[in-house]
Amino acid sequence: MEWHHGERLIYQRNPYYWKVDTHGNQLPYADRLVFTVIPDPQVILLKFMNGEVDLFGRYSRISMIPTLRLEEKKGRFDLHLSGPTAGPALYFNWDCSREPLREAFRNKAVRVALSHAVNRDEINQILYHGLLMPTGLTFSPLNPYFSEESSQRYATFNPDLARNLLRDNGYVDSAGDGYRELKDGSTGTLRPTCSLPNRTSPPRLNTIPLRPLVENYAGTMNAQPDRLY
Repeated sequence: MEWHHGERLIYQRNPYYWKVDTHGNQLPYADRLVFTVIPDPQVILLKFMNGEVDLFGRYSRISMIPTLRLEEKKGRFDLHLSGPTAGPALYFNWDCSREPLREAFRNKAVRVALSHAVNRDEINQILYHGLLMPTGLTFSPLNPYFSEESSQRYATFNPDLARNLLRDNGYVDSAGDGYRELKDGSTGTLRPTCSLPNRTSPPRLNTIPLRPLVENYAGTMNAQPDRLY
């Protein structure tokens, strides 16, 4: 094995490895594997399309899909999407410092309303090129306890139901400014912190209406069909 700091890692074939395949050929087949250190994902993509990299997956980005699909048509490589596996999810902070907001988050009806207020299909098409399987929070389809019925619970886009649930639980627009207030009359602003491909695009909660404010953090999103929670 060779390690060139900041450049590459090289694995050499062990000529004394004991395993063989079903035809008696000694394993492994490859004489060596070279892992090149490339900090910039876009440079990885360019090197892959130029034939300088044979395989990459961990550092793929959902934003690369259109480019990869276009290049795949030229017959230079095959694009394989893994999954389905567990996908992104947003969780409410049950212990947030603001008591009225904490009370709202701990109310199941409020959480159900917010779930029905998110248009998962729209997010899937706009941001993820239709690769996701919009669902509610549940087990992965690969899990033996997965249930299709459970996966769709509270997952449909139904703003009318969301508005009614919030109204019935005391979250109304008493000030007439177009936004619902918390139980103490103060304005509640949702601040989801999430990783989004290339742009900041919060769930559009103005259909309820609520004030959404999204903070985007640097993260990765594998180019694979996933479940959207």
